[in-house]
Formats: sequence, C-alpha cells, structure tokens
Amino acid sequence: MAKVSLEELVEYTKEFGPKEVVSDIRRVKLAEAEEICHILQKENISIMPYDFPQVRGIWKSDSAHEYQLSATKELIKVLASEKGVDYRTKEGFKGILSDLTANNFYKKPINDWDTTLGGMLMSAYKDSPSSAVLDLIGHDDEFSVIKEYGLCEWDFNPVPQNLWGDKKKKPTDTAREATKEFIKVLASEK
Repeated sequence: MAKVSLEELVEYTKEFGPKEVVSDIRRVKLAEAEEICHILQKENISIMPYDFPQVRGIWKSDSAHEYQLSATKELIKVLASEKGVDYRTKEGFKGILSDLTANNFYKKPINDWDTTLGGMLMSAYKDSPSSAVLDLIGHDDEFSVIKEYGLCEWDFNPVPQNLWGDKKKKPTDTAREATKEFIKVLASEK
C-alpha cells in the first residue's frame, strides 16, 4: 500500500468522511486524527478525532477526558433534540434520562458522521452510561441545574450492576445512601 500523506487524508475525509478514510485507506493514528480535525475545523467542518473509527488509544490519551465529555454531551444533545426538550433544565433532562442507556451509546449516531459511542463507553466507563453522564454533569457548567438537583446513579434505568448489593449480596454504601434519601422524602411528605 502506498503511503498516504496527511493532506490526502484531509481531502479524503472532507469528501467522504472519517469512516470511509478508515475503510478505504487505513486506520489513522490519534495524532493524525487530531491534526485532520484541527485543519478541517478551521474550514468550519465539525469533526472530532473520535469520529474516526478505531483510533487506537483515543479513550486513554491525554485528551481522552475532554473527548469523553464532548462525545457524551453530543449524545445528550441528540436525544434532547429528538424529544424536543432542553437538556439543561430539570424537566428537559428528566425527559431524556430513560434514554441514556448503553444501547443508545452503542447504536445512536451523535452526528452526521454516524459516530456512536460504544467503544468509549466500554473503554472509559466500564460500560456504565450513568458513569459517563455523571462525569459530564460534574465537569460541564451547562449542566449546573442538573448538578444542583443531585442526579445519582440510581436515577438511571437500568441501574449499574452491583449498585445495591456487593458480590456477597450485602448492601452497598450507595444502597444505604439511597435508603436514607428515600426516608427523607417519606418524612417530608407527612
């Protein structure tokens, strides 16, 4: 296979998209994906390194956390747009909460490049949608209302495995915390 220059990769990406670069030419390295994106973003083409399939090490790189937050936010934006809600409000976010599932991370395209987030969810968050979403909420000021509301792992459906009981079937600290919160709610209703 002939060596393909960065300029050729940029032009091919611009014309056919990041998935076709990988399927037609070759996998790109993280540094190449970042450089291609940098060049195309100057031309107002919205593209991120995670839009290229199988970029080795992307979810473990120095920029990984920035990419994880960006990608998760894009999924939330897509889900909110489909439901016609504002994800930055309590009611709007509540409207998409049940859609923040592993299935949607794996299968729901987040942009025109048909990027999905299954690899990220598996690599960075141990297949836990709640971990990805809570990480974003904790780091993005646009979610300040949701952060104030106090979204917890148990608000997601399904809840993460072993959330309520450990391997010995004993209650976890999270189970105890949720029970305390439930008691507070019951007490406030009296």
